[in-house]
Amino acid sequence: MKLIRKFTLSLAFIAGTILFTSCGGGSKATDENTDNTENADVKEEEWNIPLISDSDLRKAKKYESIEEALAEPDKVYYLSLREKKLSALPEELFKLKHLQRLDLAFNRDMTSLDPRIGKLKNLQYISLHSCKLTSLPKEIGSLPNLETLVVESNKLGSIPAEIGQLPKIKELKLSYNELSAVPEEIYNLASLENLYLHRNDITNLSDKVGQLTNLKNLTLASNQISSVPASIKNLKNLRYLTLSDNKLTALPEELGELNKLSMLYLGKNTGLQKLPESTPKLEKLYDLQLNGCTNLDLEDTFNKLANLPKLQKIWMQKLGKPLKLPKNVKNLASVKALFLDNNEYEQGELSRTFDLISAMPALRTLNISNSKITKIPGNVSKLKNLEYFYMYGNDLTALPAAIGQLTKLKSLSVSSNKNFKTLPPTIGALRNLDRLELSYTAITNLPAAINGMKQLKFIKIRKTNMSQAAADQLTKALPDTKVDYAKK
Repeated sequence: MKLIRKFTLSLAFIAGTILFTSCGGGSKATDENTDNTENADVKEEEWNIPLISDSDLRKAKKYESIEEALAEPDKVYYLSLREKKLSALPEELFKLKHLQRLDLAFNRDMTSLDPRIGKLKNLQYISLHSCKLTSLPKEIGSLPNLETLVVESNKLGSIPAEIGQLPKIKELKLSYNELSAVPEEIYNLASLENLYLHRNDITNLSDKVGQLTNLKNLTLASNQISSVPASIKNLKNLRYLTLSDNKLTALPEELGELNKLSMLYLGKNTGLQKLPESTPKLEKLYDLQLNGCTNLDLEDTFNKLANLPKLQKIWMQKLGKPLKLPKNVKNLASVKALFLDNNEYEQGELSRTFDLISAMPALRTLNISNSKITKIPGNVSKLKNLEYFYMYGNDLTALPAAIGQLTKLKSLSVSSNKNFKTLPPTIGALRNLDRLELSYTAITNLPAAINGMKQLKFIKIRKTNMSQAAADQLTKALPDTKVDYAKK
């Protein structure tokens, strides 16, 4: 019986071998190819692996070397090979079939990306920040689960059209490259919410941008864009629009239809003279940057901003000529923070400015730093609602006694006024002040009133003329205050 059984098994083996060979399965080339594929990659049919949830992914272990990952490959969902001096992806990487998050940032010897990246079908996040990539493979468009792609700070001159095939992409970071254009296919990305393209050489914003109806954040600063298409009106979910440092001379009236827009950055568009007539329709606008808009008509601008109920921050630095605010600035009733630093003021103009802005009922923050100011006028006392006052980097030698009337003040900075020598005794009246910055000044001693300001949390007096003994005495008088002292 044993002999018959062995003979039967042998016949079965021979028959199977003949059948396999007749189908081409026994060729040496095929065997070698199969072995190589299995050694380098995971078989194609093994890629149908369910994703773990976002919450589980946040809890997943971060593996920080390929060796560590290969010890338990079926548990690797997050792999960081950041700053590993890689010039190419390790062969073993393609065995990690569960991988959902891959960080390859700061591998500055990596000039190209292995096309086999398209085999990692579960990838949801890839960072290639600060490599030296000159291109992306078309296979980047073969990642059906990819949600975030970070390729900032590389040397990309173009983007493959296949990027428009990413069905789940939400965030695309392509800033700090050498792009003169983006492929039209990028506007097919219906799920895209955040698109970062600042610091490139893009000259044209396609009319197709209006197709990105889920977009919340569009960042196009520091390009060469001269116009914004009317189709921008279709971006009904847009919250943040950054167009700073371009070549804009006008904005479309359709901008006013962005009824969810909360942040609009237009700084350093030196040819921009007026905001669109539709500006008053931007009822959700909170933060407006106009710094460096040297030809902007401020009176017209403030008229258009006057009735925006949510507007709280306006940035107006570097306006290019002695600053003279129009009278209607006082109509900016909702504005809480006014950034007027890095400007110049003619004699008497700062006093006039204080008179005007004292009528702004919501104003809480004022920055007049780096403006070559030599004296703070006494009518500073009118700014009774100020809580944060920044005057660093000027040419002040002292503050007026009237500063003590700003009793709501919480933070005061006069740092980097190199000839500043004294604070008035009235500083002691600032019972809400919890932060005082005096670094890089010529101050030697603080008024005795400071010792009674127990509410102070932080005093910065680095690189002044104050002695160590005086600093120690201050620390003793205010034991609950952090005194940041360093000798000159």
